[in-house]
Amino acid sequence: MVIRFLDPPIFNNTSECVLKLFDRRFSTQQREEREPWSPELENKYQKFVRCGDAEELFSYWNAEKENFDEWSSAYVRNSRRWSAVKWETYLHWMSTTMYKVEKKAYEHMTDLQGEAVPKMLGEVVLDQAHVVPEGEDDPEQMEEDSASISSIDPDEHPEVVSISGLLLQHIEGFHMTDVHEHLPYEHWQSTVDSAIEVLHRIQACGILNRDINTRSFIVNPLTRKVMMIDYGLVGFREDCEDEQIWDMVQANQDEEGAVGQVMRAMLK
Repeated sequence: MVIRFLDPPIFNNTSECVLKLFDRRFSTQQREEREPWSPELENKYQKFVRCGDAEELFSYWNAEKENFDEWSSAYVRNSRRWSAVKWETYLHWMSTTMYKVEKKAYEHMTDLQGEAVPKMLGEVVLDQAHVVPEGEDDPEQMEEDSASISSIDPDEHPEVVSISGLLLQHIEGFHMTDVHEHLPYEHWQSTVDSAIEVLHRIQACGILNRDINTRSFIVNPLTRKVMMIDYGLVGFREDCEDEQIWDMVQANQDEEGAVGQVMRAMLK
């Protein structure tokens, strides 16, 4: 969301920026075939945290991620049979992991911030609100549930309870996929070329985007300057022990081809 600072009106030389929260409750794509978020599900998750099961799963998944950087629930044979609360835990772990990766990517791209990528202005931690299921008939039970759930201290369970986020520079412009609606034909090729140049500068920082999306390129309608956003699903050269393997992975990913072919098909 775009937020505007009121008091003080200026923060880090800007009056407004983008607040990007890595909040599992809004993971709509991941929830398409799963139970949607609800206050009832939230209470189940909070109780899961209180008994220590969430932290245990976080530790296990962190270890899997450490051994295999691309690890996800897709590599678990019975993940589709996970309970709703275990899946909720996984969504929170995945959101937290994406936050860590995106933060690390911006730190690697310090020299590109404000030029090829937005500036990272700061970090945010949201202490997740504790809720009680709506429509509970027993007031005493509601009070008991509320008391037990609110006893969770975010300081004691920072990773499994709190929601992390980034404050980013607000980039004015349109998605590159909409270039035909904003720029005349003679500027289409140069705009896509600029996106590829930005991609090369990001690659030079030792970053590989595993989920390249042409909507991640924002074009300024006046200057036609291109910036790239979204780095939650990337790999880092420093995490690859063999330089040849990194080059092979980068070639197989073919980020340039993914951008060029998609835009070519879209613009016909």
